[in-house]
Amino acid sequence: RLVVVFPRATGKQISKSLDDQIGNTLRKSGHYKDFEDFSQAFYGYKFKKGTVITFSKERNGTLTTFIDGQERTRVRSKPLNQAISELYLGRETITKDLRADTLSSIDQILPHS
Repeated sequence: RLVVVFPRATGKQISKSLDDQIGNTLRKSGHYKDFEDFSQAFYGYKFKKGTVITFSKERNGTLTTFIDGQERTRVRSKPLNQAISELYLGRETITKDLRADTLSSIDQILPHS
């Protein structure tokens, strides 16, 4: 889940920011078309401060993007899912608080011996 913090952010700016982070990984693996399909969620949308972008990953590798609760795209791509997960939850994450909170939540769910 992302929350837009800049007033009047454009879909192109959000897509470019994500491309800067994961585009090369997907280009190298031959899955950049998946990123292009995914980034269509952001085009033509008028973002305002507080807009919520949510990513939902399904077991079959489908990544669904919601903006303010409305489904915008569905892309079946395990490499895209992996790149997004690594971006937000990996060791070199851009969102250290999110990673820490997620790992803490997982730890609370898992049984301890």
